[in-house]
Amino acid sequence: MKSRAKNPLYVVKNNHVEEADNLMDLLIKKFNLAPLFEILGNILQMLLENVRTYSAFLVVQDFLDFFISKVELFRKYSIV
Repeated sequence: MKSRAKNPLYVVKNNHVEEADNLMDLLIKKFNLAPLFEILGNILQMLLENVRTYSAFLVVQDFLDFFISKVELFRKYSIV
């Protein structure tokens, strides 16, 4: 069976055009969010490197649960 040709997504910024793999990639490229995800990754890495005890792990877990709940809330009520 032939696979159907998929309609590609493109991000246009001034005179620069990039192809996006999916909707999330399109939003990241369109709004230039890659540095934000890099910063969040570095913060997460720093927090996890400093976990030495179970109580520190619980603090990090509470922070991550709070952050994920805010992202889920945004996703639930956003138009995307």
